[in-house]
Amino acid sequence: HPSLYRFTPEERFEEVLDSIDVLLENEVTDLQFFQMVSKVESLVRESHFHIYPPEELMETATRSSLFPFSVHVSDEKLLVKNSLSESYKDFVGLDILTINGKSVASILDIIGNSAGLKSGFNNAALKNKLSHFNNLSMAYYFYVDTTSRFEIEYLNIIS
Repeated sequence: HPSLYRFTPEERFEEVLDSIDVLLENEVTDLQFFQMVSKVESLVRESHFHIYPPEELMETATRSSLFPFSVHVSDEKLLVKNSLSESYKDFVGLDILTINGKSVASILDIIGNSAGLKSGFNNAALKNKLSHFNNLSMAYYFYVDTTSRFEIEYLNIIS
């Protein structure tokens, strides 16, 4: 990348690479390896620079029970735009505050620091990308938790 250290100092890259080097001394799963590589990608902070999960990981994710909503992402909340499951269609319009005890801000922070979805220090690209299709569901699976059970705290803003 032509400006690798534009937003993150070289020393931080070295710290992350050293920590990954220690982890690689042990056996790691494909998901763990992808997360490690994505962590390095996140340091570039260039939303046009992408690393995609290998096909096998994508297949595993799509066979899993993912977070069942397409959402609009804001700083503190997720507005449910669409249910990806007929059994949760009544949740459309809800404003999600937490998922499995983690605040939306915390989840976005984890994803933003784990994937190359930020542009500089601006979260607009991150929020925009997570607000389309079921990108939040996939990002939650790859970077936050692979659970298939979701307990949500929400605010009902349906009028």
